[in-house]
Amino acid sequence: MKLTRLRLHGFKSFVEPTDFMIEPGLTGVVGPNGCGKSNLVEALRWAMGETSHKSLRAADMDAVIFAGSGNRPARNHAEVVMTIDNSDRSAPAAVNDSQLLEISRRIEREAGSVYRINGRDVRARDVQILFADAATGARSPALVHQGKIGEIIQAKPEQRRRVLEDAAGVAGLHARRHEAELRLKAAETNLTRVEDVIVTHLHYDHIGNWDRFPKARFHLQDKEMNFATGRHMCKDPFRHAYEVEDIVGMVRAVYGKRVVFHDGDEELQPGISLHLIGGHTAGIQSVRINTRNGWLVLASDASHYFWGVNNDKLFAIVYSVADMLAGYDKLKKLADGRVDMVIPGHDAEVMTRFPASKKGLEGISVRLD
Repeated sequence: MKLTRLRLHGFKSFVEPTDFMIEPGLTGVVGPNGCGKSNLVEALRWAMGETSHKSLRAADMDAVIFAGSGNRPARNHAEVVMTIDNSDRSAPAAVNDSQLLEISRRIEREAGSVYRINGRDVRARDVQILFADAATGARSPALVHQGKIGEIIQAKPEQRRRVLEDAAGVAGLHARRHEAELRLKAAETNLTRVEDVIVTHLHYDHIGNWDRFPKARFHLQDKEMNFATGRHMCKDPFRHAYEVEDIVGMVRAVYGKRVVFHDGDEELQPGISLHLIGGHTAGIQSVRINTRNGWLVLASDASHYFWGVNNDKLFAIVYSVADMLAGYDKLKKLADGRVDMVIPGHDAEVMTRFPASKKGLEGISVRLD
């Protein structure tokens, strides 16, 4: 990505719309003290997402707006627009389809800032990560302003580490990791509010982390609990996919009145029903949901992959071959014969068959409805 133009309007001393074209090679701005050279660098940093008014030599963030002079009234807003050449397609995936990026920040008195990329409202964090991925940013050592050299010389080890990370181009990864950690923490908070959890079966990869749901009731088939706590667990081929602590935890949940047992097919809520399938385990169940596109069946491991339900192929771990094959027929019947609406439990092809939940989440999250 290459910066090609900087446009300022109402930012500090730039009261009138002013365009600075940045041509290939070295671009210099020469002028006497007080002409606004430092304001250009501060405009760049401000548009990149700088949040500290002190680092912009301002009493507060509104102070970056032109305050007026003897013959000019004060302005009520300021805006800085950066035009970036993205012909090398190195921008984040969410905006990488455009050859030119216009990144703007606009502030109005007592109303805060608005960020936009190509006219679309975005978060300050989105802008900050975009530049972090390009090994720059509002606080990057690549932007050398007044006193910056002295700051680097006197920097603490942690600050020097950041200089090296920026130079290595990994600052964006750290920014994304921090954001991911914040989202995970928020998700952890949401887990404590979940009231109902459908347990398709008790294999470790489907019941693991059950204790993260301290207020939830667990919906489970009678046959699955009987299978996981009965004589079949004396045989290694059956028990190797179960973790004893998970099973003990479910038994404790039973005594804590937090398990709702189901015996066969049952409607849980209007448009949501549970269906005993069997085959992979004695009591595996699938979930049927009424969506805008018709009945959707979350098969879980009643069909690990599309090739199972599509071609009547058996999975390696099986309790009953007859139940597994009959289960494939039942899954298709529950989806009104539409095999494409049967979602297997472990097939990565789901991520390509269905659209992303939103732009930028391709291969990460999809909409099934």
